[in-house]
Amino acid sequence: MENRELKEYLTEFADGTQVSVIIANPKKRKVYIPEEIFMIKDAKIGKPVLCIEIAEEREMEEDEIKAAEEDERGGLDES
Repeated sequence: MENRELKEYLTEFADGTQVSVIIANPKKRKVYIPEEIFMIKDAKIGKPVLCIEIAEEREMEEDEIKAAEEDERGGLDES
């Protein structure tokens, strides 16, 4: 993802809108619960960095598994 793409996406929402983060491994059917999200600005890195500390892992719920399976098949069913 490029910085430009993220900026364009975020302009669709009001400034006070909370941001949600979903961290998942669809192949393993796992979801990781974020503990803390923070940003790093360092001249050595030279690009925006979001860091996400993981609190715990859980199994995907049924609807999340269905969405992952759908994505693996290449998108929405057209039936």
